[in-house]
Amino acid sequence: MFDTINGLPLHPLVVHAAVVLIPLSGVLGVLYAVPRTRAWARWALPVVSVLALGSAFVATQSGQALQGALGFDGANSESTAAVLVERHSELGSQLMRIMVAYTWTYRVGDLGSRAVWNPADSIDYSD
Repeated sequence: MFDTINGLPLHPLVVHAAVVLIPLSGVLGVLYAVPRTRAWARWALPVVSVLALGSAFVATQSGQALQGALGFDGANSESTAAVLVERHSELGSQLMRIMVAYTWTYRVGDLGSRAVWNPADSIDYSD
């Protein structure tokens, strides 16, 4: 399912989405932390973060499929290319775990800041 699209490997195509969306979700997280830009980032942050998580998932799955298709899934583990591909795969899996944690972190931070700074919801920071 995650190997090709129109005969081309899916991994190099979907990686571009992850490369754009993951840093963008980080920038939106910073903008959400600033009261002046919080109202603008309130909806963009979760939407982009979920899209970034989805792109990371598809990139990870398609990367594993490509790794197997190229024969770097253990058979040629002594070659320099196989070692580099394996390390790349490990880092991709690590990024996926980070994105899972990050995607729902903004909710925790938002509720914590409301509890400390605006528990009665009486102050409108959107100005």
